[in-house]
Amino acid sequence: MSEWDIFEKSAEIGADIIKYGREISKAEDTVKRINRAYKNDCTVFALPSLIVAQCGKKQ
Repeated sequence: MSEWDIFEKSAEIGADIIKYGREISKAEDTVKRINRAYKNDCTVFALPSLIVAQCGKKQ
């Protein structure tokens, strides 16, 4: 899987967490943890209708 595929899938999972009624902080944390597991540095900000994330490989 490429870095982009991991990032994209983690953002989808975060959106689903919010969609099904879980806490926004849980969605943010999940996106960060998934990317951290693949050594991607990730910053995430979520609202009920929006997820903003920026990720990249750790140097």
